[in-house]
Order: sequence, then C-alpha cells, then structure tokens
Amino acid sequence: MLHADVLAAQALLQGARPAVVDAHSGTVRTYAELDRRANALVRVLRGRGVGPGAVVGWVAFNRIEMIEALFACVRLGAALAAYNPRATAWELSRKLGLTAPACVVVERDILSVLGRVPGVLRTDWSDRLVLDTDGLDGYERAIAGVSSSLDASSDASPDATAAILFTSGSTATPRGVRLPQRMLAGNALVTATSWQLGRDTTVAIVSPMWHAGGFGALLLPTLTAGGRLVLLRQFSAPTFWATMRRHEVQLAFGVPTLWQRASAAPGFADARIGGVRWLLCGGAPMPLPLHLRYRSAGLLLRQGYGMTEAGINLCTSDDTECREYPGSVGRALPWVEISVCRNDGQPVVEGEVGELLIGGPFVADGYVNAPPETTATFGTDGRVWTGDLVRRDEVGRLWLQGRAKDVFVSSGFTVSPAEVELALHECADLAEVAVVALPDPDRGEIGVAFVVPAQPPLVAPERLREAVRERLSGYKVPARIVTVPTLPRTSSGKVDRRALIDSMAPRLDG
Repeated sequence: MLHADVLAAQALLQGARPAVVDAHSGTVRTYAELDRRANALVRVLRGRGVGPGAVVGWVAFNRIEMIEALFACVRLGAALAAYNPRATAWELSRKLGLTAPACVVVERDILSVLGRVPGVLRTDWSDRLVLDTDGLDGYERAIAGVSSSLDASSDASPDATAAILFTSGSTATPRGVRLPQRMLAGNALVTATSWQLGRDTTVAIVSPMWHAGGFGALLLPTLTAGGRLVLLRQFSAPTFWATMRRHEVQLAFGVPTLWQRASAAPGFADARIGGVRWLLCGGAPMPLPLHLRYRSAGLLLRQGYGMTEAGINLCTSDDTECREYPGSVGRALPWVEISVCRNDGQPVVEGEVGELLIGGPFVADGYVNAPPETTATFGTDGRVWTGDLVRRDEVGRLWLQGRAKDVFVSSGFTVSPAEVELALHECADLAEVAVVALPDPDRGEIGVAFVVPAQPPLVAPERLREAVRERLSGYKVPARIVTVPTLPRTSSGKVDRRALIDSMAPRLDG
C-alpha cells in the first residue's frame, strides 16, 4: 500500500534539484529545502496539538507553502483542508464548521475575512499561521524557530485522510471529500507513468490549488516523477504565455474558460515555440472550436476527465487519438474500474448512454460528516456514481453526454443550485426560488435565478445580486435574476426547470 510522502523519497534521490518555482516572487525551492521546511512545519503543528486525524486549514492562493503544509500533514497523519481564498465569510463559516481545523494557514490579506467567522480565531494566535507577516503569528517566524529534522517516525499511513477538498453536490450543504493517502499516491504514480512525466518535465500550476484540478491533476504526479513545478498565484491573460515561455513550461492544466481566455492573450500565436508538449483541459467539456483553435496554433489541447471523489485523473488518450477524436475523454487509466450503467446499476449495452460509475483504488473515503450523501454517491459497493452521462464506443473510448445530477459547471467550478437558492432566501423575503443553468460562450454555463416574492415589493434584482455576492463566490452569483409570479410545476409537483430554461429563450433572443 502506498502512502503519499513522495517528497521524502525525492529529497533523498535528488535533493539538490529544483522542485518548485513561485512565478510571482521568483522563489525557488529544491526538493531538500521543501523536505526540511515540511519537517519544521511538522514540529510547529505538533506543538499546537495537531496529530493523526486532525485537520489543518489552508486559505490562500497558489503558493509553495501549500506543498509544505500538505506534506507536513501527510507526515502527521493529519488532513489539509483547502478552502477557496475568494470565499465569503458566510461560505467559510459553513466549511470551517464542517471540518473544525485545529490550525489554519491563511494569507494576511484574507485574515480579515476569517476574522468575521464566529469562533474560529483565538486571541493567543495558537490557531493560525499567517503568510506574509513578521508578526507573532507569522508562518515564516514559526518554522524558523524550530529544528527541521524530524524527531519521530512519520505517521504517514495509506488509509489516513491526506486532504479534504470541497465540491458542490445537489444539496445546499458543501461537501468535503476525504482523500486518503493511498488514493493520492497511487493516482499520482499511474498518472506520471501514463503521461510519461520525468525529471526533465516542467509543469505550470495555473488552476487554483484548493480545487481538485489544480491540486491533483499535475501537481502530485510531477513531484512523484521528480519534475519541476512553476506556480502561478492566479491566471493573468496578459502575462500568461510570457510566463510559460520564460520558465520553459511543457504541460499545464486549465478549465475551458481559462484556455478560451488564454487563446485571446498576447503570445498565443507563438506559444508552441516555447516548448509546450500539450495542455490539459478539464473541469467541464471542451468545446470543439477551442480544440481546433489550439490545433491551428500548433498546440495539442487534451480533454481530461477526473473528479474530486475519484482519481483525481481517471482517463487518458495518446496524442494521435486526441487529434482524431477530440470530443472523447479517452480510456480509463490503469487500475481505474469503469462501468456505464442505468439508474438501477445494471450496465447498458455498448454504445448506449448511461451514468458513469468509478471503482478501484482511486476512490475517496466519502464526505466529511455526511453519511446519507456518502451512501448516495459512493453506494454500497465502493463505486462512485459520478452524475456524468457517457457513451462508451466499441474500442472503450468514453464520450461525455451531459449531466444526470442537478448541478452545473461555471468557469470550471461546480455550482449547486440548492446552495445559491439558500443564499437568495437569506437575502430577501422570497416565497420560492429556482436556479437553472444556461449555456455561456465564455464560462460554459451561467446561473439564472427565478424568484417569487413573498410579498411586494421585491428588492430590485441588481440589489439582490449585490446582497447575495456578500455570501457567495463570484462564479456562483446568478448572472441574472428574474422575478416571476409563480414557478412552473411538473405533474409530480416538482419545479419544472426545463420550462424555466425554455422561458429564457425569448428574453435572450430579444
């Protein structure tokens, strides 16, 4: 069984080689330096009561320190829970309440938001490590004050939860997915082998590291292979290709929205000159025109497939198949068990559409403190019901056909209509709310909220959007709010979301 401490192994094998570069600050850490700093953080966290089974929170953008925090947690048998640094206090309070971290690593500029969450921060600073400060609660000050040698055997364990990443289901409650060390280590090893990553591979981490794509698609596989990471704190279109070229990046992951914007950015036409091998597109289906746009520029944009609850990477295809079958996500990676089934769990015949189920060693351990939701998604046989409808062709290639669950993907991030509806209810006196998704050329999908006021007058839609923005991250805020007297119903009494979507057609045409 594999545990996830690949950093210790690489520090012994090639300690002097650069492991990661921060493209924002220019900081470079070798494998040996990363290893020593992770050891120092182990001592700091142990001194604050963090041990096996505990949770350490992370609220920051892409930074080298997150890699240190992850491997410190692995060695402690603890879990790193990553929260969206753009989240509102309302969103953070729900996720912090669910995971109850013993200590939180947070950027100084985000500390004020965290301070608005009741009961999180103590006055003695023992529950936080703050980045970018020289204060008594500073991260650098804390690890500089302890030894970087590990004074006890590692508590790394294959079955220990190494990380908690959040995903939106069809309920209003955020779901924290428990990722065990064996899942992360095994999938990283299989990915590194299948994608031929090695010591000479340089990978840019562009997507948020608190998201499954940024956290697992290429970061851990690259470290497993002994390659070099280039961290971009955030995606910036004007400088993106120049950064890729300056650091001689070969691979990168992004959602379709990122690659859409990158294709219109300066330097795109010359991107292939910089040594890019291929680019990975995931988080949502890749539009065919986007693939063709990159192909015309001499770049291979692959359609990836994975999810927080399994993988992170689940499928792959070679360069030839990517070019000849651009709409396919490819075939299953080694050790990934794939089934395409009807609602009753029975397999469909070849070529028919069904829901994709994932089994094997790369399946997560369920959701944090959510037994009913865990049973609904993971079933009783350990297979994950993905909610994705697929078709499998005669040679085993998978083709995405839509979603079976009531969620949508905006800018690569999953949005739960139920969560948005709850936030709208808390912002105004509403009798009913229904949020549906509409296609959008830039973001993939956007939310439209239909609201029925409990009593007139209703707050103006723009004021309601501003109010809900205080509670939700930007990608969750409805692009439009429509006031209606009633919501249409199906014969069974449920909200007829299809009718709501159809009702928007004349408004959009106009």
